[in-house]
Amino acid sequence: MDPATRRLLEAIRAHPDDHELRLVYADAIEESGERERAEFIRRHETRLPRVERVKTPRDPLVVQYGPHAVPAVIAAHAKKWKCDRGLVTHVVLRTPVLAEHGAAMFEAAPITSIELDDHVEDNNYDELWDLADDIADEPWLHHVTAVTIRQYCTMLEEELGGRFLSHLANLETVFLGAPDPLQALADVPTPKLSGVWVCAEGAGGDTSIETLAKQSRPITALQYVGCGISTFGVRVIAEAGWKLERLVFASTHYAQDEIGEAGARILANAPALASLKFADLADVGLDDAALHALATSPHLRLEGLDLSGNEGITDRGLEALANTPLLETLREVCLDDTGTTKAAREALGVKLVDAAIHEWWFGGHWPDS
Repeated sequence: MDPATRRLLEAIRAHPDDHELRLVYADAIEESGERERAEFIRRHETRLPRVERVKTPRDPLVVQYGPHAVPAVIAAHAKKWKCDRGLVTHVVLRTPVLAEHGAAMFEAAPITSIELDDHVEDNNYDELWDLADDIADEPWLHHVTAVTIRQYCTMLEEELGGRFLSHLANLETVFLGAPDPLQALADVPTPKLSGVWVCAEGAGGDTSIETLAKQSRPITALQYVGCGISTFGVRVIAEAGWKLERLVFASTHYAQDEIGEAGARILANAPALASLKFADLADVGLDDAALHALATSPHLRLEGLDLSGNEGITDRGLEALANTPLLETLREVCLDDTGTTKAAREALGVKLVDAAIHEWWFGGHWPDS
């Protein structure tokens, strides 16, 4: 890449919403012979509505242009990738690939999000740990604001996650398949970390929430799923002093996060949660009394509420909800697999959604492609 084109890409990193910069960049790479990729960028910049996060291969333009839509090094070595308005911002790859081709990938695209997707083969723990240490010294890591550690091996995830996360000074959002790497952040200056997504196999529970709460971070979005949290952990969250806007608890087939009525009352009585806009409380043992506590809270003014899977919520709970101030702010609610009838749900007069974990949370589930 010539110096002028490199400067354009750095300008796009600094001003990602600048429409004209992207078009100038498209002209520059076309002059260097990348006609199809330039056309791909222009079409994403000019079509309406604008697609913010293009997934391969669902987007028709991605299907049309195929590997020509992205820089050659990414097409050749990334397992998956995502574009934001024609430029790659997220890649899924194994740690050895990141170590070998990371510098070239970050030079070729304004990547801000990476997912490490390693499988344990031939007991290659030591190799992966050494690579993680090597990568940690790379200057291009300062571009990373979101990282996913999904290693298919708990020990590997904890060790590799700890080594890797501890060097991401500009980290804003972290997606983890186990809660233990949160401990690695304890003594690391990541002042921008505001979003934490953990989905574990019944591990972590209250301990990891305590660990996170002690780190004095400006958390605004917390998704803690299948970790076996109790009412104690709920209280830790309520008293952590975070200005949460999004909060997700949900049970999985690995673990039941039964916060019940007691947990609902803790949330309802927490002044610090006045900033909360969206709450996903799917399958966490709520009943009509729990819903009444949430609906009559002097603090909560939710815009979105997921109550799916809580079979203890009945029509009586919805009737109580209809006569509370919460209904004045609530725009969307999910009531799938509850003890309510269709007539009672429709009578609420609120938009009903059918996604158990809605795209309120960090733009969707795992950042999968």
